[in-house]
Amino acid sequence: MVAALVVAAVIIAVIILLPPRLGEGEYLVEDLVGDTMVVTVDPAREEALAALEEMASTGESMWVGGEVEPFDNAFGFRFEPDTVAVAEVTAEGLQAGSYQSIQDDLAYWQGLGMVYIWGKVVAAPP
Repeated sequence: MVAALVVAAVIIAVIILLPPRLGEGEYLVEDLVGDTMVVTVDPAREEALAALEEMASTGESMWVGGEVEPFDNAFGFRFEPDTVAVAEVTAEGLQAGSYQSIQDDLAYWQGLGMVYIWGKVVAAPP
């Protein structure tokens, strides 16, 4: 019984602690409060892909965003892959800061068009 509980605890820890397996154009981006989301980028968004790769190698934080669409994940939305952008500076009114802020008022942020969180890339595709 004890061994089964230990095995279950290890499995849960691995699931929680290991980042998801990322495919081409997928980046695990952490927001300013430590929440993470997989951000998928359309291959045609070459500037965004290059910026995310640079962020992954340097650990630098920047504004990461795009147009918001409903999606089946922990936050109930994602940035549309063909709109993802990375910027050093954005209009203040487009800065949600965190994924939770967007989730809390999804309709509002969808109405703005582009929305950004302050984030850093914590995992990139191999």
